[in-house]
Amino acid sequence: MSSTGLQPPRLERFRAGAQELGVAAALISSPRHVFYLTGYLPGERSPSFLLLRGPEMLLVAGESDRPRVAPGVEHDVEYYEDYSIRHVVDRRRAAARSLMDAAERLGLAREGRIGVEILDLPAFAEPALGSRERVDVTPLLRSMRAIKDPDEQDRIRRSVAVTAAGHAAARQAAVPGATELEVYAAIQAACVIEAAKPITFDGDFVSGERSWLIGGPPTRRVMRRGDLFICDLFPTVDGYWADTTRTFAVGASSPAQRELYEIVNRALEHGRKALRPGVRACDVYHEIRAVMAEAGRAQNFPHHGGHGIGLEPHESPMIIPGDDTELRVGMTVTLEPGIYVEGVGGVRLEDNYVITGDGAEAMADYPLGLEAKAG
Repeated sequence: MSSTGLQPPRLERFRAGAQELGVAAALISSPRHVFYLTGYLPGERSPSFLLLRGPEMLLVAGESDRPRVAPGVEHDVEYYEDYSIRHVVDRRRAAARSLMDAAERLGLAREGRIGVEILDLPAFAEPALGSRERVDVTPLLRSMRAIKDPDEQDRIRRSVAVTAAGHAAARQAAVPGATELEVYAAIQAACVIEAAKPITFDGDFVSGERSWLIGGPPTRRVMRRGDLFICDLFPTVDGYWADTTRTFAVGASSPAQRELYEIVNRALEHGRKALRPGVRACDVYHEIRAVMAEAGRAQNFPHHGGHGIGLEPHESPMIIPGDDTELRVGMTVTLEPGIYVEGVGGVRLEDNYVITGDGAEAMADYPLGLEAKAG
């Protein structure tokens, strides 16, 4: 079946890259890469596949996912029954049969080498490939994903806007007497309302003595005046993640806490100024750590300095000593310096950036600031 609809420009780039690998046909099986190449975001219940051979493409999807299929690819989909009130449906078996039919229609097994995602290829999909040689196209896809297209940047900005709503709710809710779970509930409600739909939502929500342990889920711990509350939000909206962090003082902050906050704030700004094309990820990390070292707090900065974001919450590049990836225009990254001192508290700040021709543009618009709502 010919591809007749509109698809993201990365589909043609993938075809070109696969051809350079000597691959004329491919079977894409991971939901994130099916979405990346077609704009169709598979559901969680039923397996989905993208088959490519030369200029032709075919999606295999469960019938219940029909509403999720993007208009641009609706003519290139073969649906299988994944639910019935008449009989019990084995979704994987139904998907395997449909995949086999689609592969035969497309002539997938007539190609000498077939591109697959080795670690994401389910065993039940193997028969559709016959005995042809498999070539792992995962490195090609991950290389492509490092540079975000404009539509991807827009989706990340949408998720960043959701984090801003969450931080605003946290600032109001983090008062003495509130539990971490109560503050979390306020954050989650604000994020869902901003997204205008149910979303996948996670993060770190720790206060008081839990804040110097870096992170964790919310608990029934009651916040006390003088606690620090770390609010690290990473939601995904329409397939793309954001990841921003703010730290709030509950009721009031101490001079020692404000000192930590100022160090972390300087480190964040120092790292931001280092973000530009051609700079290595490890060099950005060292710029951040240098601020910590100058303040005598390097030993209290135990984690990465940031990471890429996109289809996954942590992507390449990693802002760590061991990653010498050079930053390129169009990469989207976070910076998240943090200091954690027992008896004082933990402070972490994080913003998201897109690398531009002469530096980096902040994607977050929620302000920094330590003081939460007075309580």
